[in-house]
Amino acid sequence: FFLYSVLIGLLFLLFYPLMLELINEWYGDPEFSHGFIIPVVSAYLLWIQREKIVPKKSCWTTNQFSRGTPILLIGGLLLFAFGRFLQHAFVQGIALIVVLAGLVLFLCGRKMLRVLLFPIGYLVFMLPIPHAVNLFFANQLKYLIADSSGALLSLAHVPVLLEGNTIHLASISLEVVEACSGMQTILSFLAIGAVFAYLGYHSILIQALVLILSIPMALAANVLRVTAIGGLSYYFNNQVAHIFHGYAWTLIVLLGVLGFAAIDIVIRRYLAVRPAADSWAPRIR
Repeated sequence: FFLYSVLIGLLFLLFYPLMLELINEWYGDPEFSHGFIIPVVSAYLLWIQREKIVPKKSCWTTNQFSRGTPILLIGGLLLFAFGRFLQHAFVQGIALIVVLAGLVLFLCGRKMLRVLLFPIGYLVFMLPIPHAVNLFFANQLKYLIADSSGALLSLAHVPVLLEGNTIHLASISLEVVEACSGMQTILSFLAIGAVFAYLGYHSILIQALVLILSIPMALAANVLRVTAIGGLSYYFNNQVAHIFHGYAWTLIVLLGVLGFAAIDIVIRRYLAVRPAADSWAPRIR
């Protein structure tokens, strides 16, 4: 117990500045506000496997030292030092995940690491993606969202003039900027899809399929959001469109959950996938 307490204390002291920085990022940037939820989900994933996480005997006395331990611990600490030097939260966050995996391997061995690998790795979704990466993909996606939304509005008989990433309507102009490009939606859908796949299926291929489908689902949801704002502005007024915009994110999340439920029905019906009896965690029925 003393060893566990010392290691946890050292881990807290080392990564405390990073956690403060992440909390400020989640609180100050609406695009990454979902970061508050990720540790809670990770903790839940640990809780549902509590019988496997709490062994009958001490991990330290029943597991031999693994050769991969120094690689993870030393490599994670070096990565953390590099991230601190660059003042880069994403690199430091990856280092935190690597160090956590190294500590589990050090204290409890490979079997326990396999059990905890997904809940630990899931913490990657709490990290704000590097600004350069976000800007690169957002710049590409905003034109795709604008073009697709403009096409749907035209199909709904709404007069539209598309100019780059700006949709001109009769009473309003909608500019699809980087924040509306869909990157946030993609990250959120990937986070939801990862948990859905982990709890729902034992097959790695099916899990990968669910994650891949998360991306077009996220883009489609974002296109529908922009289209709905334009349609409400045209058929009603700008105030109604503004009110909808305030609740649009909640509706997108609900659409995502319904979308994953529909994917589950299709997979189980047409691919004849069944939950494995020896699966690691409770499965979605």
